[in-house]
Amino acid sequence: MKIYYLKRTLGLLSFFLIFTIIACSHKNKELSQRDSDILQKYLDEKVIQPINDGKVFSAHKLFKKEDDTLYIWAYMQEYYKKDGKIELGIGWSVPMEISIRDTLSEVTIKKIFIPGDGDRYAKDIKKSFPDDIQQQVLDFPGTPEVKDLGNSCKERAEKFYK
Repeated sequence: MKIYYLKRTLGLLSFFLIFTIIACSHKNKELSQRDSDILQKYLDEKVIQPINDGKVFSAHKLFKKEDDTLYIWAYMQEYYKKDGKIELGIGWSVPMEISIRDTLSEVTIKKIFIPGDGDRYAKDIKKSFPDDIQQQVLDFPGTPEVKDLGNSCKERAEKFYK
């Protein structure tokens, strides 16, 4: 009888251990709403500065999260109002590697890496981004998802300037 209970207990412990490992690894690949909001605020306020006294609105796509590093595509666009119309200002659409510090109470962005222009662009992506997402990052500018990010920024701007 004791062997039965021991096997049953070990079986349940194994189940919970496997469940915990799967849950943690799943959590590691996605951003919580809190983390996504913090990232959006950072992209809105810290990466580019408006040049037309407008406001920057951002959207992003997460390619991968590994431990304390995010690999994203960031779309940032300044909008401002002139003569009653919403106008476009400075903008930037770019892949980023973002190092974060995640504690129970807050997420802090420690540093960002942005691939260089021209010949350095593909080399920097191959050097800094994980192998399994490099091609996806390189191909991303030609996808409809970029337009979706831009539309998201525009919608936020229209709500803000109403």
